Amino acid sequence: MINQLAFKNNIKTNQLYYLRADIDSEGDFILEGLPAELDYFNLQIAPNNEEYGHNRGTYWRYKEDKITPWEDTKTFVIKKSAQAHIHALDAQTLEPITSFDYLRIVSIKNKVPLHMQNKFLHINYPDGLLELLIPQRNAFTTVFLRAEGYVDAFVHLDTAVSGNIVEQEVMMKPAGMLRGNVVDKSGKVIHGAEIFIGTSNIHADNRTDEYGDFYVPLEEGDYNIFATYSKNACAQQEAHIETSRETYVTFVLGKGAQLKGHITKNGLNISAKIECTITQPDGTTQNMNGETNKEGNYCLEGLPDGTGTITISIITSPNDIQMKTFAIQVTKGMETVVNYGFT
Repeated sequence: MINQLAFKNNIKTNQLYYLRADIDSEGDFILEGLPAELDYFNLQIAPNNEEYGHNRGTYWRYKEDKITPWEDTKTFVIKKSAQAHIHALDAQTLEPITSFDYLRIVSIKNKVPLHMQNKFLHINYPDGLLELLIPQRNAFTTVFLRAEGYVDAFVHLDTAVSGNIVEQEVMMKPAGMLRGNVVDKSGKVIHGAEIFIGTSNIHADNRTDEYGDFYVPLEEGDYNIFATYSKNACAQQEAHIETSRETYVTFVLGKGAQLKGHITKNGLNISAKIECTITQPDGTTQNMNGETNKEGNYCLEGLPDGTGTITISIITSPNDIQMKTFAIQVTKGMETVVNYGFT
């Protein structure tokens, strides 16, 4: 059986109306409960696929921006919609991923906005095929995919001609899981702390939940993990991630001395490596390394009392590295700021 879905929108009040009806063998349907005035009408017809609990197959669409008086019977001449067939595949085995979550945003994005983290929809298809409508004019779409055991992925979709089907494969890489917890120096959990994963291309804003916990799927490798909360609390750790395994880290904000700063080149934010060596009063030394985040900021926390050096380095070309070293003194409970602008 074919289902007909009608979306009605009154632009004057910005109110949406969703009505649904079945189309019979003669192509007729009846919609009841129509509002008195309509400024916009979008009719979408799709096959009913109860097996998946999700409409799947060829879609047709009819759009009318200015509604003429609709009395009794109205005839629609409809066109096939442009569609995207997104195939979610395991990057190693090329087998379809049959169960995953997806989010569609009508704009070009490289990461999921924080306010849309809970807007993902779940599907479970034996062939791993996701079918979506594509805007046919003046719009681009980003589709984000999440699956257990894989790194988050996304794909950009351009506009398409009515009736066209765009085939797109998304290779999802097996992941390890970074789990962690953020607390303050008294041991109280911190809700809403930002987690930043070095310079990696993470496709979501990561924040701690009400229990101070966070979860980030990552490819195998070594990472600098930053935890920040407000302008004055930050910490950094190094973590090694292995595929199909969990790595756990704990951040204590506000403990020990803090070294932070902002690095630029020719006035623009830049990725920089930070190397710090502190010699304590008893003669022992402690090393801590890090890197700037996407805004050019860095933060090293948990340093002991002492004096030492901080070396900042940037790669300006495959064969050229610029470096700058400063002498520093740090004190527990206090913040030391070292900013630098390369030219």
